[in-house]
Amino acid sequence: MAGSQRSVLELLQQAGQAREMGAFDRASKLCRLVLKSHPRQTDALHLLAVLALERNNFAEADQRFRAVLALKPNSQQALFNHSLVLCELGRAEEALAQCERAVLLGGDATRGHALRAAALRALKRGPEALTSYDQAIAGAPRDPELHFNRGNLLRELERFEEAMASYDATLAIAPHHLGAINNRGTALRDLGRYEEALKSYDGAISIDPKSWQAYNNKGNLLQAMGHLDEAVNVFAAAISRAPRNPECHYNLGNAEHDRGRYSEAMACYSNALAIDPRYVAALTNRAGAARRLKLYKKALADYAAAKREDPHLPYLDGYIAHTQAQACDWSRLEQEKVLLERVRRGERACEPFSLLSLSDNESDHRACAESWVADKFSHGGEVPRQASKSDERIRLAYLSPDFRNHATSYLMARLIELHDRRQFHIVGMSIGPKANDAMRQRVSQAFDKFIDVSGLSDRAAAETLHAEGIDIAVDLAGYTEHARAGILANRPAPLQVSYLGYPGTTGAPFIDYLIADRCVIPEAARSAYSERIIYLPDTYQVNDHKIEMTTPVPPRQEVGLPADGFVFCCFNNSYKIRPQIFDVWMRLLRRIDGSVLWLLRDSEECCENLRRQAAKRGVAPERLIFAPRVGNDQHLARHKLAGLFLDTLPYNAHTTASDALRAGVPLITCAGSSFAGRVAASLLKAVGLPELVTQSLEDYEAMAAKLAQSPAELQRLRTTLAANAATHALFDTDRFRRNIEAAYVEMHRRQQAGEAPADFTVG
Repeated sequence: MAGSQRSVLELLQQAGQAREMGAFDRASKLCRLVLKSHPRQTDALHLLAVLALERNNFAEADQRFRAVLALKPNSQQALFNHSLVLCELGRAEEALAQCERAVLLGGDATRGHALRAAALRALKRGPEALTSYDQAIAGAPRDPELHFNRGNLLRELERFEEAMASYDATLAIAPHHLGAINNRGTALRDLGRYEEALKSYDGAISIDPKSWQAYNNKGNLLQAMGHLDEAVNVFAAAISRAPRNPECHYNLGNAEHDRGRYSEAMACYSNALAIDPRYVAALTNRAGAARRLKLYKKALADYAAAKREDPHLPYLDGYIAHTQAQACDWSRLEQEKVLLERVRRGERACEPFSLLSLSDNESDHRACAESWVADKFSHGGEVPRQASKSDERIRLAYLSPDFRNHATSYLMARLIELHDRRQFHIVGMSIGPKANDAMRQRVSQAFDKFIDVSGLSDRAAAETLHAEGIDIAVDLAGYTEHARAGILANRPAPLQVSYLGYPGTTGAPFIDYLIADRCVIPEAARSAYSERIIYLPDTYQVNDHKIEMTTPVPPRQEVGLPADGFVFCCFNNSYKIRPQIFDVWMRLLRRIDGSVLWLLRDSEECCENLRRQAAKRGVAPERLIFAPRVGNDQHLARHKLAGLFLDTLPYNAHTTASDALRAGVPLITCAGSSFAGRVAASLLKAVGLPELVTQSLEDYEAMAAKLAQSPAELQRLRTTLAANAATHALFDTDRFRRNIEAAYVEMHRRQQAGEAPADFTVG
């Protein structure tokens, strides 16, 4: 018996030595040899479990530690190791329970506190985890990993300065700790200290030139700074060091996407997916790039694959529904009803902008926006003290990603130029893609100060805005493309306002006011808006009175129109064309012989879908004419070939409506049940044509048919529109300026007097 026991001890000693040398297979064979004759030998069972853990075979390790604990339930080391395995398996509650059992046994308190901290961190119980890390560090102050993990937790809690201190403590003990050097750089990035972060990553690279992580982190930072060409080169360096790492290919795809090279981005995402076919982020981002290229079928296929991998992926159903709307693919409308039910339950089902065209219920819009804000911007900020100012003027900042050739700038440019500099100091903050086109040059020169923060984090951009002493920050984007609501979530200004770009409530507690008018937000709809409402007279939409139409009107044949026949037009984006309004349009074409419908070309997929839908409704597909996108001057000029502009529902024409009215084309709208669906009514009233606002689709259809068959009446409307455009409010930029400046003055007065934001009307 003694010889047998000695043989077991020798075998276990040899197994331990083999493990230390990295000969895991030999160590496993020796343990199994012991267990063949002594199946309940717990040291051999425990070593096999540890070997499975060290090989990252966590499921096997779980089973083996359970076998150990069944025989030896008070083995503290087995409990600690099992806790570690359970954390790796994502079973943090069980991990915490095993750790608590181990701690109660006394003994290795430092390890117990460290493992307890890891489990609590996985459970998102940050403050408790921090306490456990502090207790562990008290027992082992020279353990660099404890300081390192404490820093990682503090980063997750967005306590970046404290995280930096923990990384510094790690590096004081272990100066070449690559994880600490890398993560210190990331904390510096989070603080907006980009140049220091770059030095940190470069330091990691100098220590280990083979570190793909350092190159990857540096690429992400350069991308965030807007140095996209450099980022692409650095990601390529990361890939050369880790060619089978899907994250590097994915990040290169993101940089290519930001460069506007969507085909290249799709190829990068495909490379990532070739390595990891279940990489959900690569699937969704490849779908996003495909949408940019108007390859909607490819996008939908990737979204479907992502949904198979993760059926509960936040906002995925909304992306799918919006992509189908962009393609005018109405084959799965029942899914939209399910989507709306999820929004009403407060689920993360749809991003707010997509919902505007899918639902005409503004209570749904508010629920969706509030869910989005709670998910994305829950940290919020305190109302800041105002920075010192050099004079008594109100410092007003406009934030937009669209200070370039974009509809927002076409509307806003003249207002920015006309603002009264005796009362206001006007700052522009560009938060989106870099541009150097004619409109960018115009608006950047119109501001008293123009700041591009596209390369700064939200926090750093907010600090920049606050340093300017801004009294009123006006967000022109809301939740549209390239918007960055996270800047205002940091509360850089005492007053924060939503205007123009997003036609609905933001649902954000950090937005004080929404600028509207009594048409787009009638009293009955007031409860669907989280902000205080400023009601402007006339209309909420600003327009540039200086735009002149000097481009000659092209011949009908040149733009693809038939030589004769009535031309209905709608130049709205394709996602605004919904089946209910399309039904009306097709009935009009059947009713008016020789008439055509002139639409904006989105993609060949979209055109084919609409032609197919026309045929299903008894209309020859060739009666749908698709206009390519052209410059604004040409676009306005070709309007004059249309007889009547037909609006969409539930999301109206906005800038496209004012374009049509500017070009002298009468527009018929049906007043909707949301802000987005009442904009055209607001514009028509402001140009003195309220009779073109209908209250039902039946009336809308009847009016369109009547006008198409009444040339004299249609000419009367054209004459009235031409006269009113010069005399009424819609295109009177200076009149609008006085109104919106009165709004800014009043909200500032209230704030200075210590009054809370409240609804008010500009007289």
